[in-house]
Amino acid sequence: MRTCVKTLRSQIGQPTAQLAPWRNWLQARHTLIWFSKYEKIYQAIEAAIALLEFKQQYTEGFRQPAPTLFKAYASDLHSFDRAYRHFITKSDDAHGDILKGLIEDVENLYTQWFLDELGDAWSNALDERWELASIASQTKFFARYVLPILERSDREKAFVIISDALRYEVASELQEVIQKEIRGETSIEAQFGVLPSVTRLGMAALLPGSKLELIPASDDVLLDGLSTKGAIARQKILNQNSRVEATAIDAKDLLAMNTDEGRAAVQPYRLIYIYHNVIDAIGDKASSERQVFSACEQAISELLRLVKKICNSINGTNVIITADHGFLYQRRPIQEADKRPIPSSETVLESKRRYLLGERKISGEMRDTTR
Repeated sequence: MRTCVKTLRSQIGQPTAQLAPWRNWLQARHTLIWFSKYEKIYQAIEAAIALLEFKQQYTEGFRQPAPTLFKAYASDLHSFDRAYRHFITKSDDAHGDILKGLIEDVENLYTQWFLDELGDAWSNALDERWELASIASQTKFFARYVLPILERSDREKAFVIISDALRYEVASELQEVIQKEIRGETSIEAQFGVLPSVTRLGMAALLPGSKLELIPASDDVLLDGLSTKGAIARQKILNQNSRVEATAIDAKDLLAMNTDEGRAAVQPYRLIYIYHNVIDAIGDKASSERQVFSACEQAISELLRLVKKICNSINGTNVIITADHGFLYQRRPIQEADKRPIPSSETVLESKRRYLLGERKISGEMRDTTR
């Protein structure tokens, strides 16, 4: 096994490496009696091969116009993020040091090629305004996806599940799982998220309304002058701005209900917002962020249970799953040399680990860390 890993590592720097034989080799291992003993290692190797295959497709890099690049990520580029997540998860499960060198190589491939190249391409493609004319904005979420359901008939119900930090590639995998497990039609569409990409602003953008106000040095965001902080405030906005009976429920509470309790909880309402928090609860803390990819698997499992409960027990037919924001994670700690100093400027209204909020453009070199 060590020899196989060493051979694979030798091909990482070769742009024309023949990877198809590796697929055949892995497939043949499935029939061996000791496959289960090394299964996690094989799965990690398979994910590493997917990453290498992906790089071979993009030898010219990612530079293209912003709308094209956005659509390319939604259709294809997100697969690299998924393969990296799978590699880290399986290599964690494998234990031992057989994959140690390969882990280092994959980390270099992900951080020094994919993240750097894609981040630079995206930053260079954008102009001064955070908008893409041909891409649906997160601020139009309710009008684009929810309102048409409510307007079809006064008997239609809409279930909106907001999973905190459910990034696009995880949502894509969730869609595939739902397609296999539940009868019905599914589709996925990417939205152009708000900046800064933080919970309080993303959650507010998903509510019905027209004017968002981010209050510096506050944990609240106003929507049409109303607070969006907490379930009670959000439910008030849902009832006022959607013009139908609405409620906000925690996903854990709904999952804990039996069939009769679940039906009773949603029966009076046509609009049900369900808040789910697994990924962000783990990934947004330094003490637990190392487990964020495991949290993604847990989130997929819980969201599948939630959709099954809505469709099979509560008789819901219109279910929309979305997120307030996504996340970016690399297993290797960010080095001090890669960090940029926070500028000292009177124009800085708010300074956080992942973003700066200013009244106008801040002069000086600042690396984009929001991608």
